Amino acid sequence: MFPLKFLSLIILTASLLTGNIIAAADPFSLKSYTERDGLSDNSVTGILRDTKGFVWITTAFGINRFDGERFTLFTYPHKGMDYLLRNNFTGVTEISPGVLLFTAYSGEVYIYSYSGGKLRLLSSLNPDFNEINVVNVNVTGKNELTFSTSAGFIVTDLKFNKIFNIDLSKKGGYDPARTAVNLVLKDKSGNYWIGCYFLGLLHYDPGTGKLTEGTAGANPVDMQIHDMNFSSDSAYLWIAATGPGLLKTNVSEKYSTIINTDKGRRPFPFGRFTAISIAGDSLLLAGSRNGLLIYNLNEGRFAVYSGDQNKKETPPENVINTIYKDEGARFWIGTLGGVSVLSYNTPAARRITSGAGGTDAEVTGFYFGKDGKLFIATSRGLIIKNDSEDEGRLADFRILTGNPNTETVFQPVEDPVGNLWLGTWGGGIIRINKGVHSQDIISARTDNFTIQTGNGISNDFVKKILFDKSGNFWAATWGGGILKLSHESLSSASPVFETYRNSENTGLISDYVLDILCDKSGRIWLTTSKGVQFFDPEKERFVSLPIWNEPEGNYLNNPVFLHESINGVIWGGTYTGLIRIEADGKGGHKTGKLFFDRLPFGTYQPLSDAAGNIWFGSRSSRIYRFNPATNELNGIDLYTGGRGFSFSLGASAADKSGHLFFAGVSGAVSINPAFVITSSGKNILKISGILVNNKPALINADPSEVTEIVLNYKQNNITVNFGILDYHDDKVISYRYRLEGADNDWVMVSDPSVTFSNLSPGDYTLRLSSTGINGLWQTKETTLRIKITAAFWQTVYFRIFTGILIITIPGYLFYRKSRASKQEALRQTEFSSAIIRLQEEERRRVSGELHDSIGQNLLVLKNIFDIKSRGDIEIADDSEISDLLKDSINELRSISNDLYPHQLEQLGFIKASESMLRKISKSKGINFNFSSEVTETEIPQGHKIHLYRIIQEAASNVIKHSGSENCKVSLNREGDMIILIIEDDGIGISKTHREDKLPGDELSGMGMKNIAGRAGMLGGELSISTESSKGTTIIIKFRPENES
Repeated sequence: MFPLKFLSLIILTASLLTGNIIAAADPFSLKSYTERDGLSDNSVTGILRDTKGFVWITTAFGINRFDGERFTLFTYPHKGMDYLLRNNFTGVTEISPGVLLFTAYSGEVYIYSYSGGKLRLLSSLNPDFNEINVVNVNVTGKNELTFSTSAGFIVTDLKFNKIFNIDLSKKGGYDPARTAVNLVLKDKSGNYWIGCYFLGLLHYDPGTGKLTEGTAGANPVDMQIHDMNFSSDSAYLWIAATGPGLLKTNVSEKYSTIINTDKGRRPFPFGRFTAISIAGDSLLLAGSRNGLLIYNLNEGRFAVYSGDQNKKETPPENVINTIYKDEGARFWIGTLGGVSVLSYNTPAARRITSGAGGTDAEVTGFYFGKDGKLFIATSRGLIIKNDSEDEGRLADFRILTGNPNTETVFQPVEDPVGNLWLGTWGGGIIRINKGVHSQDIISARTDNFTIQTGNGISNDFVKKILFDKSGNFWAATWGGGILKLSHESLSSASPVFETYRNSENTGLISDYVLDILCDKSGRIWLTTSKGVQFFDPEKERFVSLPIWNEPEGNYLNNPVFLHESINGVIWGGTYTGLIRIEADGKGGHKTGKLFFDRLPFGTYQPLSDAAGNIWFGSRSSRIYRFNPATNELNGIDLYTGGRGFSFSLGASAADKSGHLFFAGVSGAVSINPAFVITSSGKNILKISGILVNNKPALINADPSEVTEIVLNYKQNNITVNFGILDYHDDKVISYRYRLEGADNDWVMVSDPSVTFSNLSPGDYTLRLSSTGINGLWQTKETTLRIKITAAFWQTVYFRIFTGILIITIPGYLFYRKSRASKQEALRQTEFSSAIIRLQEEERRRVSGELHDSIGQNLLVLKNIFDIKSRGDIEIADDSEISDLLKDSINELRSISNDLYPHQLEQLGFIKASESMLRKISKSKGINFNFSSEVTETEIPQGHKIHLYRIIQEAASNVIKHSGSENCKVSLNREGDMIILIIEDDGIGISKTHREDKLPGDELSGMGMKNIAGRAGMLGGELSISTESSKGTTIIIKFRPENES
């Protein structure tokens, strides 16, 4: 036994927690939304959460839809204006899933269908509603709607076919100016309760056709009834009215009672109620012109919430128009200043403060004593709560151990004889003899067993202590293996502990033991830094369990915490997931893995509730509940008041009443499973809006119903708004998206909205994902396929065609150029050949003329002179010889002139041309007329021979082929161009002489080719026009400087 001076037990009787162990919270929380948050108007008249999960809010200016994050304004363009914004809307009703009706102050009714995605006037479906002034609509049966009107009420089926119509002026003889009905409800007996604006409460029995007014007791007649609501069992009808105020009507007895709200510490103004809503059998909310009344039906007490714009916990305005309760125990309150959401806070999770002086210490273990005491081990000693204390205060004890450097104690536990045992971090094991049942724990004898005391202690860092079914003591140490003490030695003054260390003999795979557990069968389980083991008492050694589907040496997924559920299953919490110990089918066990990929935040301190659910903490300030039967995982956020909650590597425990306690780094938390309302994590993320180029997309369905949208290439700026339709005020939701086709990586976003700018044409898939309020990423994603069609120049076919053009055009141009070059070369070759032929023909002609004419003359002269020289005879006189010589000279001059016209040099082009044509006219009998606007000096010298030859060749063709009587040759000016025109009045050129194969060679024949060749030498353009019996015209245009 260690010297007592080192074992002093100091009581700090300071009241660490005044009042209950867990401070009570305000049962209500309230959040308000106004125009600043996106409402179209602060005057809210109607509220509904539909079966899709969206909240609809009607206002004095337009219809709004709320997805938990943002408001969407619905419009109805009509005749060039937003028709909805002209209307003061009064309410909304869902008549079937996804089909809603909206009533307006004008008496019109609008219908909206999710499948169509557009608002329509009900009168467009049933023209009878053109003449009906509708005030309100209620679903009063499985296939029945009741329309409250200014004249009474109309009952129809869901397709708006009239079943019957009650006109109060005709049925009851009432003044038509006072027959307006605000609301109609139908009770279980099939009778209708009619709340009127002037006539009060009426009752109609369709079986008898009888219409009665008022009830017994407080007769609600001649008053304004604004709202009515049945109790949960439909036995009572609650009425909000102006006049008597709040009334309770017994339906079967038709007896009404006025609820007096003028009494109490906070009197409520009498007779000014406008709205009413009921939660179960215990809570009623009534709205008025002076605030909100919350009425406890069981106790008959009420609380008043008056609007104060400076206080967030009150409605923004006292004038309340409507109250709506959704299925999540939330009340939506419509006022003249916006809409408020009032939530009832069930006290499910509460904190436990655990430190002296208001400073929270780390909690490391819990133990519930047999006499009701709660022992809490902390890093600063032991806290004991005695339930018998009136105030429920905690007594805080600091235990000084054998190690003066530590005050941390672990896992208090009671042995069979009533001693209280504790482990410490560095101070060994403490035993408080009979400490559990002692009236004064200070007087109890305390023993401390450490390495130094010689009791067989292998390590002073003891994390967990337990007693097995035989009463034997077991302790897990960090670095010293397992300690065991037989039940016979529990009260021994000097007990000797048996030690199991890491060795081949013991089978213990590590001396670093994280947790230890004794299951219902008495088997000892433990988890070490290297895996899970259990103790085999027959072999006196520990047996290891294989890690299922894990490679050898991977200890990340080894259980850190162990727990046995109420049905005897061993569970292990790890830093990455939740492990279940399973039978391997061979008489042994193995560890199975659950939610490994879904729980990146770890599972701390698993614990079962009475229903068999497994609860565990995490690193994310959330506590989770797992249902092994359904594999459903859900949880609650512990982040409140600006503080999160960090679970420690300590312990968890449950008391007799079923409350669950979890240790934390700073204090502890208590959970009442019966009060927990959790999200199952099945919140479906919905698309609430699609904008294209900053305007609502033109689609034929509600955005939440759209799975694909097709846009053109100009509609490439897209915004998608979304939310999980959860309306918890303190929800912490994470969002992410992935646009497949552009980027396959997930992108986190803080705001549930994504925008894509300048998307290229193509097919995309937008995937949206979020966490539920339980913090888990939901397995089901919301997808939207986006198809942006390309312009014709953006299509693949166009690109292929363009590519082909890009490839082929240069080739084609090269081919054209090559072909043109070849054609030019061919043309040059043909022209050269033609020139050569002409030259040869000219030579032959000259040769023939020289031979036939001059040659013959010279031969005759030679013979004459030969005869004369012999003196044979007198053959010719001198005059004959002279004539022969003259003829020869003239022939020679003619040949010379044909070879080159010397007149060009002597006379110039113009006169030479005139002379040539004049001679032809005289000799051939065709009238050639030559004129020129161009002077001699304007014609380049090199051009003259070509022009002369062209005229000469053309004249020759006219003579030979045209049959003309007249031929006109003119040389004119046109700008910087000189134009040669040769036109005759002959028969024209027949088609057989035309040549269309080569550009510029429009007509065949050597003469024409000669003309074309000469025109080319001028660098000019040749055109020939001809028409049968109307002659031929040759036009050559050239610039004086273009000499080829």
